[in-house]
Amino acid sequence: MGTPPRDEVTDEARRQAQAPQEPTEVAGAAPVAGLTADVRERTQPELELTAEADFNQHVFDSIDAHMALVDAEGVIRRVNAAWLHFAKENGGGPAAMGVGRSYFVPLDEHLGSAASGSEAFEGLRAVLKGERSSFSMEYACQVDGRPRWFVMRVLPLRGREGVVLVAHHDVSAIKEAEQALRESHEMLSLFIRRSPIYAYIKQVSPRESRVLHASENFARMIGIGATDVVGKTMSELFPAELAASMTAADQEVVREGRVLQVEEQLDGRRYSSIKFPIVLGTQTLLAGYTIDVTERERNEEQRRTLERQLLQAQKKDSLGVMAGGIAHQFNNLLTAILGNLELARSQVSPAVDELLADAEVAVRRAATISGSMLSYLGQGAHHREPRNLQSDLTALLPAVRAVLPAEVRLEVDVASDLPWITVDPAELRVALLCLTTNAWEAVAPAGGVVRVSARCAGVPPLAEAPSGAPEGATLPWACIEIRDDGPGMDDRTRERMFDPFFSTKFTGRGLGLPVAQGIIQASGGVLEVESAPGRGTTARVYLPPSAPAEVAAVVPSAAAPASVHPRATAPEPGAILLVDDDLAVLRSGRRLLERLGHRVFTATGGAEALEVFAAHEEAIRCVVLDLSMPGMDGWEVLAALRQRRPEVYVLVASGFDLARLQFEHRDVQPDGWLQKPFSSRELAALLPRTAHAAGPARPR
Repeated sequence: MGTPPRDEVTDEARRQAQAPQEPTEVAGAAPVAGLTADVRERTQPELELTAEADFNQHVFDSIDAHMALVDAEGVIRRVNAAWLHFAKENGGGPAAMGVGRSYFVPLDEHLGSAASGSEAFEGLRAVLKGERSSFSMEYACQVDGRPRWFVMRVLPLRGREGVVLVAHHDVSAIKEAEQALRESHEMLSLFIRRSPIYAYIKQVSPRESRVLHASENFARMIGIGATDVVGKTMSELFPAELAASMTAADQEVVREGRVLQVEEQLDGRRYSSIKFPIVLGTQTLLAGYTIDVTERERNEEQRRTLERQLLQAQKKDSLGVMAGGIAHQFNNLLTAILGNLELARSQVSPAVDELLADAEVAVRRAATISGSMLSYLGQGAHHREPRNLQSDLTALLPAVRAVLPAEVRLEVDVASDLPWITVDPAELRVALLCLTTNAWEAVAPAGGVVRVSARCAGVPPLAEAPSGAPEGATLPWACIEIRDDGPGMDDRTRERMFDPFFSTKFTGRGLGLPVAQGIIQASGGVLEVESAPGRGTTARVYLPPSAPAEVAAVVPSAAAPASVHPRATAPEPGAILLVDDDLAVLRSGRRLLERLGHRVFTATGGAEALEVFAAHEEAIRCVVLDLSMPGMDGWEVLAALRQRRPEVYVLVASGFDLARLQFEHRDVQPDGWLQKPFSSRELAALLPRTAHAAGPARPR
């Protein structure tokens, strides 16, 4: 394509008009000069017209749109530089430039689409014929193998009838930006709708807060899908009080332009929301997300509960190490005191005996306190056996009713299908009396109800299945529930309710719950306590069932007397060797045995005991042995005695938990167990009946 032809003046005429004219000397010079001046006068308007045409062409070429002038026949008369540049970029030569060609040919090539081409032809003809004042359309085409977008506009050229101006504006950048905006909007919309947490955008005004976008999972929260949530205000979606609180928070975020975190509750579930402002032009919207933290807080509470239980267990272990040692020493002292008191009572007047009897009662009470501490630590002396729980509870209830104040009513509901349980019946009685006493004391001032119930239950959390259960079988546990409608406990009281001697009553109380917990845990059970201010307290005792083999062994032979000593044969007559590292216990024990008519040898340690036994092996038929001794302890002495003479009768005495000692896996076991402190009657009951009573031995 060349430079388009000018309608008014040809390029050749312009060049001739602008060329300098030289004077020529010829005959009749004056006429020639006049002719030259005349030509110049006539050329000046043409030069002005040419300058104006050039100016118009420059303006035409300065326009970015691809423009062409088309006459009534559809022939292209003029094009601008953008038209030429676009044609050359797309492989067009002079013919492709379109000047002098029918406009409909390049239009057909350019549009490509039959539908678009037909629409363009009809619009162009309508403007040429004066049927339309203008025409515009948008179309797409392929340029260099990629899609481009154009807007075609047709306008009549003013002052030139039958000529129209056709402009093609490249709007590809605008279309791409619009497409990117649509994709961004769609991405944001998908992000919000498919968000696993509750996400939303709101429009907030001084009167209300309205949802613009919302995630689809709102149906899970309020039963309304995202489509139905959009456009609604908070008061249309939530209860009035919650809606007012949410709207106030939304208004604060938009008004102050800050991030806000709020905690909310709906239908028993807890939610945590983060809200923040987003500025869109001159408008400030609110965006946010909400997380259901119900399970997280529940897990956190369980974690805190487990931490408290672990702390309690660690504290209990520390106390156990200390209290176990103290109780052992305390029981040794009580053993010496009790033995000497018994001996003294047999040698004094009735008046003095009465005083000593009171002292003996005090000693036994001290022994009970020591036993309570050991029970709290799970280290008390136990005599566990399979028990019919229904029968034991029935026997216990009269004792509970006997101490109830008149203003307290007792309600009982004991199931008939309770499992047998393996417990120390005396300890279970103590534990249940502690719990029922706490219950009626809680309601006694104002009066109320204490409810005692028992039923079968599943295995409680954190409990272990009882030993002896058939593999794969799930035996029902027993659950004893003691509930009161008293004032309940606050958080501080609940945290310390198992601490020894902690009480909300008065100084000196506070062993009830700790002792009950120690007894129940030592029996393999679980004690749960639920309480809240104004809601009373419920204590649940879970106890594992006895193994079927244990129950079968007990039920048929319930009337048969129990064997005192597990050894098949009783020892032959002979003397007794008493071994203890505590001299007070050793002296009082020797006196008790001599008072019972036995010949006694004594030793203050393990090595000395073996030496005495070796020296008097033929005479000694029974050994009363303390376990906790420095150097060679009782277990080592027992093993040496069994190796030297297996048939010798050995009775172990200890201030520690005998039940725990009995279940330790040892290669050797004694013939009997004696819990310190002990009386002469308890000692005599465990000695072999055939031990020789030949008078006291020489003191050692």
